[in-house]
Order: sequence, then structure tokens, then C-alpha cells
Amino acid sequence: MDSISLAKCVWHYDNIEQYHPTRNPDGGLFTQYVNTLMKIKLESERYPARVQMDEQKREYEMEVYNRENISLDPSKIFKNPGKRALAKLMLNSFCEKFGQ
Repeated sequence: MDSISLAKCVWHYDNIEQYHPTRNPDGGLFTQYVNTLMKIKLESERYPARVQMDEQKREYEMEVYNRENISLDPSKIFKNPGKRALAKLMLNSFCEKFGQ
């Protein structure tokens, strides 16, 4: 007669840490890495099609700053597909590695 034994493992933690945005408003461990690559990616694109005038460009830059806390340099915003692809690859590879 075959019997199957089932082993269970119980883990006990005395203390755990959880990320709280109110306690750490500057972001988490990888915030600087992600923000740097996002800045490179955004600056390597053109302005969105809806942005034509200088005032709209400033509004777009403020919108990105308010939403992502990333300051764009207007003199660096021009189409550069290679630089954009590299920044995007690094961002996606990072997310995939920690998503395993």
C-alpha cells in the first residue's frame, strides 16, 4: 500500500515592513533609478501632438512634473529613437526581473 505524506512548512515573522506612501513620500528603493530612465525616455520623444505653442510646452512639462515628479529639460526634448528604445528596454527589463 502506497502512502503519500504531505509536508507543510510554517514561517513565522516577528516583524514585517510594508511600504506606506505617507511615511515615505520621496518614494521607495528604486525611485531614483526609474525616474532617471523615465526622464531619458520622455526627453527622447517629441512633445505630444496636442502640444504646439511654447505655453503648451511649459504646461506639458509641469504636467509631467506634477504627475511623475520628473523635471524635463526643454532643450533635450527631441526625437531620438535609439536613446528612447534603450531607456524603455532598461525600464522594462528591470520590471520583468523583479516580477519573476
